Amino acid sequence: MRTPLERLTPRKRDILDALAQGLSSKQIAQQHGLSVRTVETHRLNMKRKLDIDSQAELIKFGVDQVRGRAPARVRISFNPPNGRCDRRDI
Repeated sequence: MRTPLERLTPRKRDILDALAQGLSSKQIAQQHGLSVRTVETHRLNMKRKLDIDSQAELIKFGVDQVRGRAPARVRISFNPPNGRCDRRDI
């Protein structure tokens, strides 16, 4: 049986990684040469495939996957003035 992450296409895994890094749909679209709507559709399809109800759960899933795959220590902090999550290797 495939793991939940293996159920995702490489493109969806790339988008999930970007979400885990705190990027917005607009930033992900620019990074991958996609429209914002396409990124949002990928997010919706990932939630369906993974049986996840909310965007927050999807992002948490992505962060957990990054932690599981990356042995390096990472600090993710929320910066209220700009409303972004910042990811820094430590």
